Amino acid sequence: MDIIKLKEDEIEKLDELKKLDDEFEIPKTEEEYFIINDRDMEMGYAVLEMNEIPVLKRIFIREGYRNTGYGTKLLKYIINWLRSKDYDELIVLDHKNSNKFLERLKFVRNGDAYIRNGLSIKRKKEKKAMLVIIFNLFINIILASLRIVFGYMGNSTALIADGVNSLTDCVSNTIAVVGLKAGSKPEDEHHPFGHGKMESIMSIIIGTLIIVAASNILYENVMKLFRGEVSTQPPALLIGVSIISLIIKAGQFIFIKRNGERLNNTLLLALSKDYKSDFIISTSVVIGIFLSRQVSPMVDSVLGIAVILYIIKEGYGIIRDNSLELLDTQDKEFLEKVYNEVIREKGVENAHDFHMSKSGENIYLFMDIRVNKNMLVIEAHDLSHEISNKLKLKYKNLKDVIIHVEPVY
Repeated sequence: MDIIKLKEDEIEKLDELKKLDDEFEIPKTEEEYFIINDRDMEMGYAVLEMNEIPVLKRIFIREGYRNTGYGTKLLKYIINWLRSKDYDELIVLDHKNSNKFLERLKFVRNGDAYIRNGLSIKRKKEKKAMLVIIFNLFINIILASLRIVFGYMGNSTALIADGVNSLTDCVSNTIAVVGLKAGSKPEDEHHPFGHGKMESIMSIIIGTLIIVAASNILYENVMKLFRGEVSTQPPALLIGVSIISLIIKAGQFIFIKRNGERLNNTLLLALSKDYKSDFIISTSVVIGIFLSRQVSPMVDSVLGIAVILYIIKEGYGIIRDNSLELLDTQDKEFLEKVYNEVIREKGVENAHDFHMSKSGENIYLFMDIRVNKNMLVIEAHDLSHEISNKLKLKYKNLKDVIIHVEPVY
């Protein structure tokens, strides 16, 4: 199965649509045509009028193949296409016999029309997150160069190690860009839950890099203590360089944490924990350089060990949290709220087996409800449809709700 958007030089394909649909109209210049193909034939088409707010003029599925998912796939494709063009809304004016179909896809009744808004919110968030990561990548390259160069010039092992840590940040940023790009792809036939779990996978890699980098620095500091090595006293210039680096890193941490919370982005929040660890490392470097000049050069190594152990703990936390998400660990508090919503619905006599799956920020919810055994199929369908719509409107990250209806005997 595939869906295509007709190009200007493919107008001859519209002749096939005339055979498919008696009500097919001659195309206008401001209209876009989408065709869904399967089994070597056209299964249906959709017409999109490209105004400031696009209007879905018609969606048609071949007779005999309706109610088999083709309409849903076609409309989802159009929504994702509009999202990629940064359109935020889609209007349906002619919705005869398709109200429930539209409501299931998060369209809301607005007067005589149905409207789906917020199409580009997720894409805009992803763009902002990408810019945040790329900006921080360049900052980390500058910090790494500054620390390593001055570390070698001043013979400071701590500052060199801090520079190496900044290099791992560059790698983390690059991985985050790849993860964000992959995770932003919409769901398709082979990935019905989308690609959001790529964010968790990349976050686990970032957490692993944090632990590896921290473990290497820990090993060097421990070995120095066992060997009784004492570093030469670092020059005062390094304190100034370290303080400048510390201020920059503090700004980075605040900037990326605020954006991670505002955009609700898993990768940015993982990076913010990494930057928090970096800030602690940089603080210890400043203190270590100062105390190694005033007390003993060995202070740097002792303080470094304590800080590195904390960083390893943070890296483990990132791996643990994102592994739980990959394993679909259930949010019991959220499921309890959903249960209380569902059980109050008229017609629902019991509800059980609630579980969920997360893909990035999207939640997919599954449940069983029990209804009177004499309830008609259409009534049971309408009930599950109503429950699904109410939940989607209340919980914005709820992508889909699958309800299995059972009779009470």
